[in-house]
Amino acid sequence: YESSYSASSSHTFGPATAYQWFGSDKQTANYTTINRLANPELTWPKIDEIDLGVDFGLLDGLSIGVKGYYINRTGINTNTMSEFSDSYGWDGIAYYYNFNEKNTIGGEISLGYARKIGDFSFNVNAWATTWRTLNTKVANDVYQYEWQKLTGADESAYRGYVCIGKFETFEQIETLPKLSDTDTQIGDLMYKDLNDDGTIDDNDKMVIGNTAPRLRFALNVDLNYKNFALSLTGTGRAIYDVALTNDYFWNGWGDGVYSQFVADNIGGAYPRLSYDKSSTNFVASDFWLRKGGFFKLKSAQFSYTLYPKAKWIESVRFTLTGGNLFTITGLEYVDPENTGAGISDYPYFRSVMAGVKVSF
Repeated sequence: YESSYSASSSHTFGPATAYQWFGSDKQTANYTTINRLANPELTWPKIDEIDLGVDFGLLDGLSIGVKGYYINRTGINTNTMSEFSDSYGWDGIAYYYNFNEKNTIGGEISLGYARKIGDFSFNVNAWATTWRTLNTKVANDVYQYEWQKLTGADESAYRGYVCIGKFETFEQIETLPKLSDTDTQIGDLMYKDLNDDGTIDDNDKMVIGNTAPRLRFALNVDLNYKNFALSLTGTGRAIYDVALTNDYFWNGWGDGVYSQFVADNIGGAYPRLSYDKSSTNFVASDFWLRKGGFFKLKSAQFSYTLYPKAKWIESVRFTLTGGNLFTITGLEYVDPENTGAGISDYPYFRSVMAGVKVSF
């Protein structure tokens, strides 16, 4: 891993106030700054993995698969400069070292059942997986309070302030801890002072949620009766939090156009409406967290196959296909699969298509 330097000629010098010796021209000198120190001993991270799985069939047409795994990653390439800056005076210079460690434990299960009864047949398959990754060793993890430390915490932990309500009186603003001494008004959010120092700052941030789904699952159903067929595919996620921090939820200031969320929740799930953006309300906190679980019917196809008696046509298949037909979720206003869809990202459309396929 090579060192990196940057050159500049902006260093000025001279006895006069404009950094000149004579006349009006500034005097400059070239100099070099080191941005990254080389580490010839840097190596690839090491991964130790244990997998255990079993697949078997029960009764007639039932199949089950179960898998568990444990992954331990050590020697992850990490910028460890803060570990040495105080001792060597290397502040602001990157130094990568095989330092961080984390482990993952998870599992998955799959179920399948197929059966035929006369002219009717069906095939059902379900799948689910879960995992969790913990940081077991983290560089620069030096904090004053235990709730700030990354070591031992979930990799997908979401940190922020604990909201305990809204300021309702001027007396509360004068006496209670607040994030801003100059920009706090009635209707702004109040946060918990974790260290009881009378001030709300970064020392009062803690783990308030988890942004990675602990459970992902899918379901596929195929039904057939004579010439008719129906195929359904759904996917979902569960046991995680969504932070409502994109432009749809954080836009209640100025004289622009507000989202429907702001209009519906003024005085409730939205803090004080203001012309200037508040520095108190729009920060990471559990006030903006929601449960993100959902199940979505991703695709559905209904078909009918006709077998005409004409010798030159083998079959004619009529299909009706739909995508993103419905979603079951407790998350309102946005698509739970991607809260930025239709806002900062390309939207997910509900689609319906009809088709005819002729086989000769």
